[in-house]
Amino acid sequence: MNKWNEHFDFVIAGSGAGSVVAALVMRRAGKSVLILEKQAVFGGTTARSGGVLWIPNNPLMLADGVEDSAESALTYLNLIAGDSADAPSSTLERRRAFVLRAPEMVKFLIGEGIRFTRQKYWPDYFDELPGASPHGRSIGVEMFDINQLGPWKSKFGPGYISVPARRVRWYKLVCANFSQRYPESAW
Repeated sequence: MNKWNEHFDFVIAGSGAGSVVAALVMRRAGKSVLILEKQAVFGGTTARSGGVLWIPNNPLMLADGVEDSAESALTYLNLIAGDSADAPSSTLERRRAFVLRAPEMVKFLIGEGIRFTRQKYWPDYFDELPGASPHGRSIGVEMFDINQLGPWKSKFGPGYISVPARRVRWYKLVCANFSQRYPESAW
């Protein structure tokens, strides 16, 4: 039987995006943190995602002069999510908390050294609805050389998309009408 003799202020189950952000917050507060992951590689289901975050009123939009507000984002989000009993985790209170706090999360992560890019070519999915942003509210993380992780590189599984191209170029390759709908001057 293995005996462990380690103590941590916080132990987090799973290594997805939410867990990692929580760990960074605790580390910033001077706490010791351990993330436990059941898989052989780091990242949970987040590692298999497309890597785009829908963050209303985010700092990158504001820096580009794109106006947004919590009210318009919440109007849009409520129209999309509705009042379905099938989605108990998407209450009005949770949506409001997300819309108000997500921009703070992005600011925090930028302060931790994460380099985001605004996905200027990615409007809200239903951009004809009230509250939608035709300029998009999506952000992604800049690509980096995974070799910079040294021995930790082997702790990460393959990503969802394994294409040596920036995201915008990849979309141009797979979407025949991309250039027509989103001319290069728009991004």
